[in-house]
Amino acid sequence: MMAEVQTCEERDASAAVAMRLTLLLFVDALRPDYLTRMPYLRSLASASATGALREAFGFVQHPAYFGGLGPEQYGFSSMYCYDPARSPFGIARWLPHNGARPRVEPQGGIRRLVDDHARSRVSPFAATYVSSLEIPLEFAPYFDAVEKRAPWDKRVGYRSLFALLDERGLPWYQCSWPESNRLSDHSDEGIVRRVLLDLKPAHRFAYVHLQELDGVGHCHGPNSAQLLEKLGATDRLCEQLIESLRSRYDQVDIVLFGDHGMVNVTRTLDVWAALNQTGLQFGQDYAFFLDSTMARFWFYHRGARAVVEQALRRLSGGRLLGDVDLKRYGLAGCDPRNGELIYLAHPGVLIFPNFFQGSGEPIKGMHGYDPDCPDNLGFFLVHSDARTDWAGRTFGRVDATALFPLVLSLLGIEPEGHTKVRQPVPARHGASAHRFTSYPEREADDMVSGQLRRITDAVKQREGEVEAVVLTGGFGRGEGGVFRDGDGRYRPVNDYDLIVVDSRDLRSGLAELGGALARELGIDFVDLGYSDGRWEKLPLTLFNYDLKYGSQVIDGDPAVLDRIPAYASADLPAGELVKLLLNRTAGVLSGLRGAFLKDQRPTEEQQRYLTNQVVKMLMAIGDWHLFRWQGYDSSYALRRQRLASLAPGAGIDPQFADRICRAYEFKCHPDYSRFAGGLQEIRELFPELNAALLESINLLTARHANDLAEAMSQYLAHQSSNERRVKADNSQCLAHPELRDLVQPNCDPSFSVRHLIYAVPPLVLAAVVPGSPAAAAFGQARRQLEPVFRLTAADDCNPDGWEQLRTFVVKAWFAVCH
Repeated sequence: MMAEVQTCEERDASAAVAMRLTLLLFVDALRPDYLTRMPYLRSLASASATGALREAFGFVQHPAYFGGLGPEQYGFSSMYCYDPARSPFGIARWLPHNGARPRVEPQGGIRRLVDDHARSRVSPFAATYVSSLEIPLEFAPYFDAVEKRAPWDKRVGYRSLFALLDERGLPWYQCSWPESNRLSDHSDEGIVRRVLLDLKPAHRFAYVHLQELDGVGHCHGPNSAQLLEKLGATDRLCEQLIESLRSRYDQVDIVLFGDHGMVNVTRTLDVWAALNQTGLQFGQDYAFFLDSTMARFWFYHRGARAVVEQALRRLSGGRLLGDVDLKRYGLAGCDPRNGELIYLAHPGVLIFPNFFQGSGEPIKGMHGYDPDCPDNLGFFLVHSDARTDWAGRTFGRVDATALFPLVLSLLGIEPEGHTKVRQPVPARHGASAHRFTSYPEREADDMVSGQLRRITDAVKQREGEVEAVVLTGGFGRGEGGVFRDGDGRYRPVNDYDLIVVDSRDLRSGLAELGGALARELGIDFVDLGYSDGRWEKLPLTLFNYDLKYGSQVIDGDPAVLDRIPAYASADLPAGELVKLLLNRTAGVLSGLRGAFLKDQRPTEEQQRYLTNQVVKMLMAIGDWHLFRWQGYDSSYALRRQRLASLAPGAGIDPQFADRICRAYEFKCHPDYSRFAGGLQEIRELFPELNAALLESINLLTARHANDLAEAMSQYLAHQSSNERRVKADNSQCLAHPELRDLVQPNCDPSFSVRHLIYAVPPLVLAAVVPGSPAAAAFGQARRQLEPVFRLTAADDCNPDGWEQLRTFVVKAWFAVCH
């Protein structure tokens, strides 16, 4: 796995020469957002130039990294091509035919014999990976492996980085797939151990490939607990490798990258079934190869192509690549054996069954989609002790072909005349230095910073020194919304959410202080929560997840958030999303007044508040979809990107998906002139809210409600199943000072009062939506409340009666749920 190195005598003679190593560290499927869970790489990135790597289209990347060649220049984009004449699986031609959709034979038995024979017919490099996979054996003789020789083989077919190193007598080393499969321990830990044993002081270049993130992401999904655990292990191995090499060499230049990211699989698409319905015969009319994200075709006559194109256009999970696409992806000049027609799945759609996985449970993460899909991008980092000016700068998106000239440059090798590919140049400025908001003007962040100082000072003036003050919500994420009022002054949107951490119980004083500060600062709310900081065993909830990953300490102990356990968003319970949807529905009711039903125009402040609540509801619906796809994240910006990329493949209405994305964008960059949510918008989005509530509550309760009224009844029954817990919580809720005088005499309900108050807002909102059973929803809301509360609301479903009921429901929600 390495080139010849200097002898002991040669090494001694050059001892006075500074030892310098260029390390190309390939961490398979390392996505940019993964770094938030990898403290060592995050620290290294802060001292480096960083970016996102845009993979060469498809699944063949070595020519890009080591020769600067895209698919068009290399000729191929996928691991297998159509080439019956050269197929190493020719022995399978004599097997009996099993019909239009053959059975996929298991990995043992005759398939093993076919694979063993194929490996005897290819180069030693190809023999380390060539397999018939789960291709039907009668199809296998039509296909050949693309990468026959290693990039360091002189017969690879292009002048590679390794050839240039050899020409200059520069010793190099590599430990990478597929040759690392030969190691007795080819785990990432085993690879790092082997590299540290093998690398010699004379080596000038090392290429190391860590592989396990990719497999875990495929099997369990990119937001799973298993992936989270593997991120920690990979981070520690990167630290071990890099810091060990730094101790051995005078200078280590590092290029670290993920070849691609990993996209949450939202659904599967059976292309094979659609092809079977055409009546065409494999091997007589056409041939096809089903990759996980694309289907490639070769045709024996013109009519077959027309039939296949028509069948594929009827599918909703992808698109045929036209001439413009082929040019954009660098495929236009590929070898015809790569594919005469390509059908590309939308991000998140898994073609299943396929020739890599023909049966079993579909994988949960995939790559190989449009290279510009945000979650399909890999992470990219360059660090050089000789280029300290790179620290904190960004490359933006870097094509895979740019790795080749960049590594040559670090090695001092002039690539001119060898390739037209240019190395990436970092921009002057990296990511925004703003701490609390993504607003472009520095003055906005300074305003927020000043108001937060005022809040923390007020807390300490009232309570003395506290252990910590934690900022949560949008400002805690660094994405807080700011707008300019009529006087041109910057103002925060809606509220600040903070948690004061201390061993003393400060709840009563903080609640009063929060109201006073909101009035002083001229905003809707300053929510001052309290915690004793005993966070080591906090359960996974949406709030705790966002607290862990979407908050920051603005005063006191900076390590207080480290006490919270590591969470995987894929494990969020369904009840958390139900509660979010119900809270956001109540929030909309808090801004939607009965007068607006009679065409009274809201004031500017009323409109601003209502718009904020509509935005939050739209985001909650988006969050529900992300939860279904196991793709939730604390970042608004990342959620917007992810929803935009996954929505087409998941079948979300494009116009509604765009409204959700605009809501995420508004949350970070509010512009009330372009997003004026009001009664009409609420009515338009209600069907989507209704669908989200039905689906989420059915998932939570494991039942099947057919309409909203039934769903809310099921929700209340489900949340009231623990009698002991219900009684304890009811005694607290019914004694709340805001509600005490409105409780029915001798009231002792068997159901949860708290969840009753959660369950009523959707019914109240439904009563103002045309086309819904308004009177029935209004009546059910009253009937559910009356056994507990003495309602003053009229029983008529008109604007005045509705307003009276809305006022009570909002008051109750603020008292015991908000």
